[in-house]
Amino acid sequence: MRDSKDRVISPSSFLSPFCLFTDVATGLLRQGYGVRFYAKGWSMYPTIKDGEMITVEPVVPSQVKRGDILLHHNGRGVIAHRVVRIGRKKALLSTQNSVLGTFFILRGDASSTCDEPVEADQALGKVVSVEQNGRLIDLDSLKSIILYTARFLRSRLKRSIIRNILWMRSHLSNPEHTKVMSSIN
Repeated sequence: MRDSKDRVISPSSFLSPFCLFTDVATGLLRQGYGVRFYAKGWSMYPTIKDGEMITVEPVVPSQVKRGDILLHHNGRGVIAHRVVRIGRKKALLSTQNSVLGTFFILRGDASSTCDEPVEADQALGKVVSVEQNGRLIDLDSLKSIILYTARFLRSRLKRSIIRNILWMRSHLSNPEHTKVMSSIN
């Protein structure tokens, strides 16, 4: 395919709508503007469901705290996941000079595993609200924080109970453990 100046155009030179969205959202957030868009995927369920409108505001990495939901660029697009840990790495420039780099460990609310570390310069913004059933939910409100904490604790308790049940089943089905248990009774 050729353009009006008879240059060859490859299919890879066309931007997909998703790439265009990523570029525009990244540009707006880096210039200090907030963005609103429909979230795709279920990784943040139940806080953010597929197709719900979210609002993202620019964020200064030094103001990010544990529990915030960060929108970051990962090379394939943008992802919004919750901050579970903030770390600092020390890069040695010389024996007298070193610099600290901040990174974030993120995880989707529906996931049991964390994402790869996200460097501070990859953070684009903070998800500040989600529209659910026509109502705007402020994610920094006390109610939202309590609900997230309750869901998180319930999830941890459920995982612990399942792990203990599986451990008990594996040990009680073992004949050697059954002999020991019967000799105790």
